[in-house]
Amino acid sequence: MLAKLSFAALLLLAGVSAAKAELPPYVYEEMQKNSSEQLTIETLEVKSSLSGINEKSYSITAKVTGIAKSKSRLHKGDTITIEYTRVIAHPPGWVGPSPIPVLEQGQSYKAYLHRDEDGKYRPSARGRSFI
Repeated sequence: MLAKLSFAALLLLAGVSAAKAELPPYVYEEMQKNSSEQLTIETLEVKSSLSGINEKSYSITAKVTGIAKSKSRLHKGDTITIEYTRVIAHPPGWVGPSPIPVLEQGQSYKAYLHRDEDGKYRPSARGRSFI
């Protein structure tokens, strides 16, 4: 009986730690590789606002300082707008990709993005979109 309870407790603990899992590194690497825009950017302005009970919207104005790949034909020195939303706090037991980081004004980042029809750029590698 004690052995069955111990085994059940181990299964429960394994389930709890699995519930906090995120995507494996190769998934992020694949998303980065498939990004239509692989840039180095310098953030000029970072704006944020609440967009829901548990979400924040970000609008970043950034200068392109380097280009590894650009489907939209960006050039060094171009200014772009990057927009995304971020969940403020996930519920207990949430499983999924790491959140997109909050960028800081005046910092440089390697950015993995895609361009929407509206001309705005969006992160394309989830929590590894900005390094």
